[in-house]
Parts: sequence; structure tokens; C-alpha cells
Amino acid sequence: MSAINASKSNSLLRSGVIVGFLIVSGKLLSFVRDILISSKYGATVFSDAYFAANNVPSILYTAIITSAILFFIPFYNEKLVNFGEEAANKFSSNVLNVYTVISIVISVIGIIFAGPLVSLVAPGFSGVRYYHTVRLTRILCSSFPFSFVALLLAAISNARQRYIPPQLIPIISSSTVIIGIVFFSNAIGIYAVALASVFAVFIQAFLQRFFVKDIFNYQWIFNPKDQDLKAMAILILPVFIGTSVDQLNLFVDSVLSSNLSLGSISALNYGQKLQATINGTFSTAMVTILYPVLSLAAAKRDFVGIENVTMKGIRVLSIILIPITVIMILDSYYVVKIVYFRGKFGEEALAQTSLVFMLYSIGLIFMAYEEMYRRVYYVHSDAKTPVKIGIFVVLMHLGLSFIFIRYLKVGGLALATSISSIVSSFILRYQLRKRWNFQSHSSKQYKFFGLLIFAALVMAACRFGLIAILPNLNAIVRFFVTSFVSIAVYFSVLLILDIKEVKEVGSRLKNIMSNYLRF
Repeated sequence: MSAINASKSNSLLRSGVIVGFLIVSGKLLSFVRDILISSKYGATVFSDAYFAANNVPSILYTAIITSAILFFIPFYNEKLVNFGEEAANKFSSNVLNVYTVISIVISVIGIIFAGPLVSLVAPGFSGVRYYHTVRLTRILCSSFPFSFVALLLAAISNARQRYIPPQLIPIISSSTVIIGIVFFSNAIGIYAVALASVFAVFIQAFLQRFFVKDIFNYQWIFNPKDQDLKAMAILILPVFIGTSVDQLNLFVDSVLSSNLSLGSISALNYGQKLQATINGTFSTAMVTILYPVLSLAAAKRDFVGIENVTMKGIRVLSIILIPITVIMILDSYYVVKIVYFRGKFGEEALAQTSLVFMLYSIGLIFMAYEEMYRRVYYVHSDAKTPVKIGIFVVLMHLGLSFIFIRYLKVGGLALATSISSIVSSFILRYQLRKRWNFQSHSSKQYKFFGLLIFAALVMAACRFGLIAILPNLNAIVRFFVTSFVSIAVYFSVLLILDIKEVKEVGSRLKNIMSNYLRF
């Protein structure tokens, strides 16, 4: 019998609501941060320099962090389940020490070779843009060791199903950057953002250590030849390659946008950040909750449980993200205007960013699917398949970018990314069905998605109808009215169609509100 029962599903839903609240809080703060950045620096030389500098650490370091943290949780759970807490602590300490040293080495490399790295990711930069990008890159690269410490300690909390401490990371990060911009931007300009970002990482590392002090007994163990570390490294290598392949998309976008008009790289980043913020608010919560559960199910060889949890996550993500995607595509101009249009962020930046945001939005839900499906491969200890698919997709992204950029300029890069995500998610899903018989009851899944599409069409029709009968209403007010009413219509249709996940979430939220009101 599957270990994932109804009680477990309710527990996951309850945790998801709490974590979701924290993630929304963090994303709201990131909205404020991005609004301040766009208002203070707009789409200018300085914003271009900051976003290009931010791409260097992402390309240089993100692949290592992502791959290490990804496989740490399954190994940690296996140690905890089979050998006890002391073995898990020793393994964690060794990983922490070895990878912190690696992070220091990469940090030094990034600082020393900042100039060539900037020339690599932004070959179109010269003069003032190049100068500031190099200086900002050196500042950002200095945070690598503390960043790894914070994320590994947060992973320990996630593995022990303590979901609150890790979600404080984006809250702390955004809050620190906001304070830095408010108090220091006039004095040191764009450097306030970079220095505040580095300081935020220092704070996160110390706070995450405090949060795990009762479940993690740190020991000075430095053994790169440890068999468990080697086993993890063997699994990490294909994931590292796969994540590096993903970073190649970022590299391609950075290179191509640096050769476009001034502000293009900023517009691309503003649109991407907005899309990622909206997507991450929901998909991050889902993956955060489900991945440790999937890894535990894998440790117990509960393959039915893995499939049930995965499909539960896909269904809930679909219900939430489909109406958001409709709004983001149809009203991208007003979304970007509400978030960014102020200060030095003018009409030209608004037009560029809204186009980028709309084209990114096409692939919104498929990006969430990609992340969920990849985690299933990882808990099955199969990192090679996502890598092979990733290599194909990045080559496709490269070809599409060269084609679309000719007609849509910076928007073509966003469209290439969305199409690549759509193709990637379909291939990942097909291979899951082929290898582990996922979605064996596919007719039920097709019916489910058919009902969601029907509800989305009703929602879109409602939106166009409201616009027709409210032509003289202020555009921004009309956007909020049509969005609220059309989303309400969407969920009402789903309730009428008896979609059980909608009823479950509604029941859970009702219980939470009842408890709150009684309190």
C-alpha cells in the first residue's frame, strides 16, 4: 500500500498554505525591491551594468549550488532513515566544509577574472557600462561561500520538514536590498544594490545556522575522498552539466541582448524577474514541500507514492497558474505599468518590458512543469535523461533566439525561452510515462486539463465582456476589476465542474480563517 495517504495529502496541503504565505510575503518584498530598482535606475547604463554583472555569478556558480543542494536532501534523508541522526550530521558537515572551500575558490576566480568574464557574457559592453559591470561583478562574487552555507543549512531544515526558516531567505534578502536602496542609493548609486545583496547573504548564513542548531550538530570533518561524497558527486555531475546547460540559455540571452539598444538587457531582466516572481510564488512553494516527501518515498521505494504526489502537485499548479497566465498574456502592459512605471522607468522601457513579459508568460506554466518533472528524475537517481533533454533544448533555444531576435528584438529572446520550456516539459513528461508508467490513467488527466481549459476560456470571455461594457473606466481600475471578476468566474466554473483540488484548498483556507477568527 502507498505510504502517501489522505492524511499525508492534507498535511502537505496545510504545509503548502503556510509556506505559500511566507513565499508570497517574500515575493511581495521582491516586488518592492524591483520597483525601487526600476524607479531609481530605470533601463539605463547603470541598470544594464548591474543585471549583466548579476549574470556572471549565475553562470559561474549557480550550477554548482543547484546541483549540490539538489542531491544533498535525498542523501541526507537516506542517512537519517537508515543510519540515524549522527551519521546524517557527519555527512552534512563534510558536505558543508568541502563545498565551502570550493565556493571560496570560485569566488576568488570570479574576482580576479571579472574583466574577461564580463567580456564573455556582455561582449557588446564598452566604456562606462563595461567599467561598472566589472566592479559590480567583483562585489557579487564575494558572496559565494556564505551563499552556499545559507542554502545548505536551509536544505537541512527542508529535509526535516521545517519549511519556515528556508522561506525567510528571500524575505531577508529583499528587505536588506530595500534598506540599502532607500538609504544609500543617492550616495553610491547602483552599488547600493550590490553591496546590500552581499550583506544579506552574510545575515542569511548566520540566521540559518541558528535555525538548525537543535537538529544539526556541526563537526569539523573535511574528507573529499569520503565514499558518500563521491557517490553524491557522481550523481551531481550530470545535474551540474544539465544546470550548466540551462545557464547557457542565460548566457545566450546576455550576449545577444548586450548588442541591442541601450536598456535592452534591463528590459529582459525586468520582464524575467516579474515572470519568475509570479511563477516562483506558487511553483517554489509546491516544489519546496514535495521534494523532501518525494525523496523520502524514494528511500522507502514507494514508487506509487512518488507518482501520486507528483501528479497532485501538477494538478494544483495547473489550477493556479492557468488563470494567472491568461491575465499576464492579455494584460501584460498594465501589469508592467503597475509594477515598474515610475521614476526613471519611462515609456520606452515600459514598451520593451511589457513585450518581454508577455512573451515570457506564454511559457509560465510549462516552466513550473519542467521543475516538477526534473525532481522526479532526480529522486529516481536519473540525472542523465534531463541532461540529454536539456542539451537538445538549449540548442533549440539558441536557434530560435537568432531567428526571433531579428523580428522582435529583445522580445525574441523571451519567446525563444518560452517555446523551449514548452518543448522541454512535453519531452520530460513523455519520458516519465515511458520509463515509470506515469499517468497510467491518462484519460482522467486529459479530462482534467480539458476542464481547466474550458474554465480559462470562460474566464477570457468574461474579461472581454467586461471591457466591452466598461469602456470609459480608468484603464488601471478596469484591469483590477476585470482580473478579479474573471478569476472569480474561473474558480466558480471549476467548483461547478467538481474539481476536487479546488474544494480541498477552499476547505483548508476556510479552516485556517475559522481558527484565526476564533483566536
